[in-house]
Amino acid sequence: MTGQDLLPAILHRVHQSQLTIAGFEDLATWAEQRGLVETTDAAQFHLEPLQANADFIDETIVALMAVE
Repeated sequence: MTGQDLLPAILHRVHQSQLTIAGFEDLATWAEQRGLVETTDAAQFHLEPLQANADFIDETIVALMAVE
């Protein structure tokens, strides 16, 4: 498969991941509003690598698009 063939698949997966991250952020906000500090801290701790991965994936997509 070429990069061009893989691009739609990775874009779909990235979109799914970003929706999932947004859902977890909403849950963390909900927990924070209810004073659930431990839950909020745990959610934010686990969100950090997901957000970092999303940034890397976005940069990689841009690089792939530049090659094509």
